[in-house]
Amino acid sequence: MPGAQMVTFRLGDETYGLDISQIREVLNIQEVTALPHLPKFVKGVISLRGQVVPVVDLREKLGMSGGTPRRPRILVLDLPKPLGILVDDVSRVLKSAEGRYSTVPELLSEDRDASLVEAIFETREGGLVVMLAAARILSKKEEKAVSQAVCQAAR
Repeated sequence: MPGAQMVTFRLGDETYGLDISQIREVLNIQEVTALPHLPKFVKGVISLRGQVVPVVDLREKLGMSGGTPRRPRILVLDLPKPLGILVDDVSRVLKSAEGRYSTVPELLSEDRDASLVEAIFETREGGLVVMLAAARILSKKEEKAVSQAVCQAAR
């Protein structure tokens, strides 16, 4: 992944990252409108310049324990349909020259295609950043459920 850049963010005490090209923008936390019939980790929707964007609580999606985020943000992902992910704090942008990537050990990912973890990045400081695959945050089934709920609410 030479030349790659990623935006790093915190979930609890852990640092994660997403490829910068997959992030449309970073928003300060705002009111999220709840909708019925959504998976528990989907907090609802926001309006972003007239477009309805579902918001996923990434901490809850990953099964992480609660806590109080210091500076919560919504990362709006640039996928075929925009998706907001709620994170505890946005840290910084890392360039591949600032560390090295490794593939995910097979032990951690038996079904590589379904894995949310794309790579593990070791920083120069010796810390680890787990790089996530934005397109796999929602499964196809979850994506369909969210789309249906948003469409029904828009009627």
